[in-house]
Amino acid sequence: YASMSPEDLDLVFPSAGAFTFRVPEGFSRFRARIERSGGGNARSELTVEVWQDDQNISRLVFGTGDKNAELDVPVLSAKKIILKVSSKSRLQVGSQLTWKQPRLTR
Repeated sequence: YASMSPEDLDLVFPSAGAFTFRVPEGFSRFRARIERSGGGNARSELTVEVWQDDQNISRLVFGTGDKNAELDVPVLSAKKIILKVSSKSRLQVGSQLTWKQPRLTR
């Protein structure tokens, strides 16, 4: 990690999508700052969800004027976590979100 920049630890959703991982033993929270890309004037409304197995544990709606949000949710060790970004807009304009240094904490 010594040669990595902070941006290398970010998770970028260029448009709607999902990312899945399993929570290692000993961790109990998932945290991230979610930021919308600053490019362009047109933006879609976005929904950000965190699922633990088949249970929705967090849901945030990014309105067209929203630029960032803090995410801090409790999670259970050894469970599958799914991070989802979706939009009702078919055009997907202004839909890039960056999860700044998402991390699990004890």
